[in-house]
Amino acid sequence: MKSLIGLIAAALLMLSGVVAHASHYDLLDLERFTDAQVRLFESRGLKTTEDVLKAALTPKARRQLARGVKLPEADLLVFARECELLQIRGVGPKMASLLMSAGVTGVEDLGRRDPQILRQRLQVVNDAEKIMEGLPPEGLLYNWIQQARGVAYKVSFE
Repeated sequence: MKSLIGLIAAALLMLSGVVAHASHYDLLDLERFTDAQVRLFESRGLKTTEDVLKAALTPKARRQLARGVKLPEADLLVFARECELLQIRGVGPKMASLLMSAGVTGVEDLGRRDPQILRQRLQVVNDAEKIMEGLPPEGLLYNWIQQARGVAYKVSFE
């Protein structure tokens, strides 16, 4: 039943334009990096958040990429974790940022969350930081939690 409610909520939100439709974004569109930084990513063939995620899955790969794009490794890890969340249908860059601000560290963490508690935490953080105009209903969060358990790419620490 929760699964059905989550799917209905996802469909309604997508129709209303509250959530993102794509699972990866052009780096230029994120307003996160300078043009020079984007060019450094692009010189390595990385143009989208999905490209960066695939290139930053392991600590060794992140270390090399961070040096190449002149970013602190810790910053690249945070960005890779946000990119990881973008694999979930309906999660866009702002929602990924809000999830992380609310303490979600990535898809494995999201996959273990309780939707009711997560919704409450998102509300508290969003009230303070004003990241999103509206928040997803609990049913959609349940759907995202289910999706998080089966994403294609997960950032590793080994």
